[in-house]
Amino acid sequence: MSGLGSGLGAVVRDSLGNVRGCSSVQMMDVWETKIAEAKAIFWGLKLAQEMGLSRVEVESDCLPVIQALREKSSGSSSFHLVIEDIVNLCSSFAFVSWSFIKRDGNRVAHDLAHFQPWEVGQRMWIDVIPSRIVNLVTADLI
Repeated sequence: MSGLGSGLGAVVRDSLGNVRGCSSVQMMDVWETKIAEAKAIFWGLKLAQEMGLSRVEVESDCLPVIQALREKSSGSSSFHLVIEDIVNLCSSFAFVSWSFIKRDGNRVAHDLAHFQPWEVGQRMWIDVIPSRIVNLVTADLI
């Protein structure tokens, strides 16, 4: 997250671990880590919503974000406003769970966050996943 802004990555997997969709978002703003992680969850939920999913299991390697989501923390900070946006978005799903995972389990999303850092905007792939990401997923499943 140096001078290039902030990159966000999100992955939607099925119950077998296969990637069904992914998204890469690059913003000009630079956010602190927990805000960037919360925004990545928000964009991942938007992707799941776009795919028409009703049940989602959200995983993140940022424990403060997972704790805030589990507690539905409220406040007026930038971080709490993003948490509130996520909680509101969750009403469009029948089921949402929150899990903390170690960084090793989040490599695909991390790579997506740095996928094309020179282009501001959002890219979303559903069913047709970039080969670079497919290779990471394959290595992740082995």
